[in-house]
Amino acid sequence: MFKLAVDYTIGCLDRGKRTLVHCQAGVSRSDSVCIAADAATRDTDFDSAQAKVEEARSMIDPTPEIWKSTN
Repeated sequence: MFKLAVDYTIGCLDRGKRTLVHCQAGVSRSDSVCIAADAATRDTDFDSAQAKVEEARSMIDPTPEIWKSTN
């Protein structure tokens, strides 16, 4: 489901659409999707993408799976 959510978000961004990404708590899964989508669409590293997401929402805790997928 994570990849599906990231792909959907990237599709929205590619079409110039705004998108809201949220999970039940909005602390882990949603920010992980945003970090992965930002890193993929802007060809940047995950640390930079995470810093950008943290600027918008300071309370984030990305899931460990996002970092595993980059190795």
